[in-house]
Amino acid sequence: MIVNPFPPSRMMKNIVFNIIHFTTMSDGLKIHGRIHLPAMLPAPAIICSHGLLSNKDGTKFMALAQHLASCGFVVVRYDHRGCGQSQGDLSETTLTNRRADLAAVSGFLRQTSYVNNTRIGLMGSSMGGLVSLWEASESSIYHAVVTWATPYEIRRSRNHQTKIGPVVLGDAFYNDLRRYAPLSKLKTIQRCMILHGTADERVSLTHAYQLYKNIGKPKTIKVFDGADHRFTNSEHRQQAIHYTANFFHHHLMQ
Repeated sequence: MIVNPFPPSRMMKNIVFNIIHFTTMSDGLKIHGRIHLPAMLPAPAIICSHGLLSNKDGTKFMALAQHLASCGFVVVRYDHRGCGQSQGDLSETTLTNRRADLAAVSGFLRQTSYVNNTRIGLMGSSMGGLVSLWEASESSIYHAVVTWATPYEIRRSRNHQTKIGPVVLGDAFYNDLRRYAPLSKLKTIQRCMILHGTADERVSLTHAYQLYKNIGKPKTIKVFDGADHRFTNSEHRQQAIHYTANFFHHHLMQ
């Protein structure tokens, strides 16, 4: 289902694009998202997947989506089950069911008239990057991938805190992660760029190097001196956004 409550807006050099609300179903759960449309359609598309305890409406994803749309891309940001506006229980999340959410959003998007289906990219932040990498490793429909601050593994801890209280990730979450080994399975991925900060307080830089070592070619890694997990520094964030846009332009527009 698509709802467009927004009139066209003028942003960035008077380029006109719409933001459209959509819903789709994943394992019987309603998944909510937004589609940013550029001035010219159909166009290459980029699907953005958020981190474990995040959602589609963070300032980072908003800024990235607006910039990519101004560059001519159809951009999707969506809430995984149990996050933001989507249905489900966050404590029941797994890498596998987040992949199902991404696949459902992708399938919905590819049925619209907005997209050039031969040019679809994935962008993921933190766990969203891991979701994007594994989905791309097993599907030929994705032409390029960019990850920000992404772990190659998630180790067991007592709990994770959210703004609404503790969310305990049980055995199902960690048992599911065991299905995604070894990392050498990621060799099937081509055209991937990994972005990571040296001051990431949640995911150490060693994760970026492990991912880079195991993905296929061509590949690129960008290390940001002093950048934290969320790229909260405005200069780091803008650099990451521009690297991302340039990478997708090279691999999806040409």
